[in-house]
Amino acid sequence: MTAHESRLVDDHEAAQEFGGSGHSIPMDRFAWERCVRRASLAPELKYVALVMATWAGKGGREVRPGDHLLADVCGKGLRTVVRNRRELMRLGWLEQLPKARRADAHEYQLTVPAAFVDDPSTQPPEPVDKGGPRATRDTRSPPTTRHP
Repeated sequence: MTAHESRLVDDHEAAQEFGGSGHSIPMDRFAWERCVRRASLAPELKYVALVMATWAGKGGREVRPGDHLLADVCGKGLRTVVRNRRELMRLGWLEQLPKARRADAHEYQLTVPAAFVDDPSTQPPEPVDKGGPRATRDTRSPPTTRHP
């Protein structure tokens, strides 16, 4: 199994570990980004999603860019990023968290739709057995040559 395939398997296992009882499954930023890259999303939607993820803290929380800042960073119009953010929430890729105080900014959690995790077409590929001994790397130091 390649390192890439291993990461994909880890993403799927991480998503299943959170449980799939709801519409979407919370996920940390880097596993979420790999899922978004595999997802069949419109390019503009995927772009806004990946830019939003740059604000994520530990566990995929603390995503709270303001709409104006997000529009500036994405180089898109305000209505475009608002529409894309709402679409990500509707599809289960983002979840809006409750505000601690009324004056606080909206905070989002990175989530993966449960249907994405359960869909066989989005699963990481099965490891391929190449049918031969694995190459090993010789980690010994090269012999030293002494010159008179």
